[in-house]
Amino acid sequence: MSVTEDVFDELEHLADIETWIFNFSSKRLNFLRDLSTIIAFTINIFMIATYQLSFDPDSGLNKAKFSTAGDFDVSIAINILGYFQLVTSTLMLIFWFFIQGPLILK
Repeated sequence: MSVTEDVFDELEHLADIETWIFNFSSKRLNFLRDLSTIIAFTINIFMIATYQLSFDPDSGLNKAKFSTAGDFDVSIAINILGYFQLVTSTLMLIFWFFIQGPLILK
């Protein structure tokens, strides 16, 4: 009996969400999740493709840095993508909270 009550609660909640000014839908949550994953994958590809490790004979230590391609600084691109990743992850958490939060708190 409690399973059917949970289903009806979820249906009521989803119907209530559709009347809000900003529609928090599962499709938008999935889009944010996919976008966040693509951004993370892009950051990792940039890091793997441009990471250089050089040996400094004076100090005997390895130095790691990101290479630059002309005027394009990869570390700036990685930082910008990192901020986009932070925003999409935060929005994803907010969407999840509005979609699932009230159902969990019942």
